[in-house]
Amino acid sequence: MKFFSEHDREGLTAAEEREPRTPLPVRMVAREEYLPITQAAKQRESEQPIYTIADEIAPELGMSRRRFFQTSAGMAAGFLVLNQAVGPLFSVAAAEAADARANFTFDSNARPERL
Repeated sequence: MKFFSEHDREGLTAAEEREPRTPLPVRMVAREEYLPITQAAKQRESEQPIYTIADEIAPELGMSRRRFFQTSAGMAAGFLVLNQAVGPLFSVAAAEAADARANFTFDSNARPERL
């Protein structure tokens, strides 16, 4: 079922057509439940540094930018850039972004606790 009219779709690009994909979203995407909002300034600030890090590190690791983004190092690079854009939210070191074999672990099930 399509919820967007042809007019709504003008100017939009499908997420799978936006390349390269990064480990963390740097813009809003929608599945036709609502119109996506425009990319925020902080998201825009984060996009190019993620690509820059990948372009520097991926060749050293013998992989493409796309493959780099699929590794734990790519995820670590994403967190590094987010820390630069919005402040120190994630505990991640630059060394973790430089080594695709690093045992970088992200607990996506962590919940904040009220004390």
